[in-house]
Amino acid sequence: DSIADGTGDTVDTFGNLGFIARGLSSVNGYPVPWLRQTVGGDKLSVNLLSNAPRKRDLWPYVTHLITQLSTNDISTGGTTLATLQTYVTALLTAAKRTIGPYGKPLVTAMSTCMPRTTSSDSWATAANQTPVSGFTVGGVRDTYNAWLLTLVGGGLLDAVIDVNQYVEDQANPGKWITNGAANYPTTDGIHPTSALHILAAQAVNAWALTIAP
Repeated sequence: DSIADGTGDTVDTFGNLGFIARGLSSVNGYPVPWLRQTVGGDKLSVNLLSNAPRKRDLWPYVTHLITQLSTNDISTGGTTLATLQTYVTALLTAAKRTIGPYGKPLVTAMSTCMPRTTSSDSWATAANQTPVSGFTVGGVRDTYNAWLLTLVGGGLLDAVIDVNQYVEDQANPGKWITNGAANYPTTDGIHPTSALHILAAQAVNAWALTIAP
């Protein structure tokens, strides 16, 4: 969605925008070629075959599929974990049924869902942040992220890219990391700033380092 599309980020020296592109820009000193299919406001629910067949037309030309979706699904009231599981399972099943250019099914990776909060001090501190509905501790976001981890190795999902180890306050779960400066992690509670896109890119880069050509 708009997060992977780079909303909140600024283009770096090499033209990369967003944490995924940044994470693939230099893997052991080499750039990994990528194709972006990001759309602002996108959801898992919109990427069912009946809604987004044209995106899948390009899948046979790639080897790996990184999916960063769910925040907009969760923010829509009433979306349950079971519903998210149905969407993800359908998406990953389609990916595994797609044969890439080297005769193998796509390798799949999904990033964890980032925090989503309001703030009374422009996100300068964790204390003044309030997670929105679905993003509270133990809420749909947390159970969704935990469920993703259980999928790894089961045949549909090959890896989870845990961006929250870098962008979420580990001492205050459900809240963005802070450094005392206003708008350091985000300016709207939804999209990370360039500083956090850069941090989250580390998770993508670490995953990319595990990939064999």
